Amino acid sequence: MRSSAPASRTERLAILTSSFPREPGDPSGHFVLAEVRQLVSAGHDVSVLVPYATRLPADLERKARVVQLPGGSLFGWPGALPRLKTNPLRALALPQWLTAARRELRAGHYDRVIAHWLLPCGWPAASAFCGPLEIIVHGSDLELLSRLPLWLRRYVLRELLCSDVSPTRATAARFRCVSAALQDELLRLGKEAGLCEQRLAQQTTVQACALDLGVVPSRAEARRLLGLDPQDFHALSVGRLIESKRVDRALSCTQVPQHAHWTVLGDGPLLPALQARFPQVRFIGAVPRPTALLWMRAADVIVSASEREGAPTVIREARALGTAVWTSAVGDVALWAALDPGIRVLDELG
Repeated sequence: MRSSAPASRTERLAILTSSFPREPGDPSGHFVLAEVRQLVSAGHDVSVLVPYATRLPADLERKARVVQLPGGSLFGWPGALPRLKTNPLRALALPQWLTAARRELRAGHYDRVIAHWLLPCGWPAASAFCGPLEIIVHGSDLELLSRLPLWLRRYVLRELLCSDVSPTRATAARFRCVSAALQDELLRLGKEAGLCEQRLAQQTTVQACALDLGVVPSRAEARRLLGLDPQDFHALSVGRLIESKRVDRALSCTQVPQHAHWTVLGDGPLLPALQARFPQVRFIGAVPRPTALLWMRAADVIVSASEREGAPTVIREARALGTAVWTSAVGDVALWAALDPGIRVLDELG
C-alpha cells in the first residue's frame, strides 16, 4: 500500500518587499499579501520586511509578523521610480533601507527568503542572505536590470547565481518570473551578459502571483451598491496614473461604444492632465481594494493599454470576476487570449 506523503517542513520565511498594503484595503502590493496568506495557511512562520509602517488584516495579526525597515520616503504609491522622478532626494533613503534589510537577513532568523522584485530587493538587499533565496521577477524590475551597464548586469546575475563573485551566498538564487515572456527576457539578458544560459534556465520558473479576491457580490448587486444604471455600458480603467500605463490610450479606445460611461480607478502624477483631456470621464482616485473589486465586477469591460507588464493582476482578477478585458499585448496576455474569449488583444492599444 502506498504511504501518504510526509507533511512539508515548517519554515521560518522572510518576505522582503518594497510594496505592501499599509492597512487592510490598501491595494499596494496586495499580491504579496495574498502570498503571505497562502504561506501562513501552509503552516509556515512568516515575517514580512516592509519599508514603512503597516497593519496586517485581522486574520493575520497573530499568524505573521511585520518587520518595519527605514526607507518609507522612497517606497510606496505610485512606485519607487515615479516617486524618485517627482522628488530625487528620496534616493537618500535607499542606503538606509538597504543597510537595515541586509542586517536583518544576515541575523540568521530565517530558513528561506522570498524577495519581491529583482532590483533592489533581490539584489543588492537579499543577496546578503546566505541561505535559499527566491526572487520574484515582476516586470519593471527586469526593465531596470536591462538598463544597467553590461558589466554591472553581469555582476548582479553572477552574484545571485553563486559564482566566484559572491562572497556570501552558499546556494544559487532561484528566479520566479510571473510570466513566460519575462522568463525569456531574463534568459536573453543573462546570455547577453555572458552567463551560461542553461544554468540560468535551471534556476528559473514561471508562476503568476497569488490572487485573493475574497467575497465579491454579483454584477447586478455590485451595480446596485455603486448606484450604476444596470442598462448602461460601463467601461473601466484600473491602475496607477503614470506614463507606462498609457491610460490616455485606453480612454481613446475606439472599440468602446460612444455612449459608454467611463470610470478610472487610481491616482498618480498624470491625474490633472488626464482630467483636463477627458472631462467626460469619472476619475474616482485611489479606493480601498474591496471597492476596486466591486467596480471591476460591475463593469462591462476593463480596458488596459499598459506598455510593460509581466502577468497583469488586474486582467487576471477581472477574468476571475467574469468581466471582459480589452488590452494591449503585454506579458503573456496574448497566450491567455488564445484560451480565453473574454480577453481581446487590440492593435490600437499596443
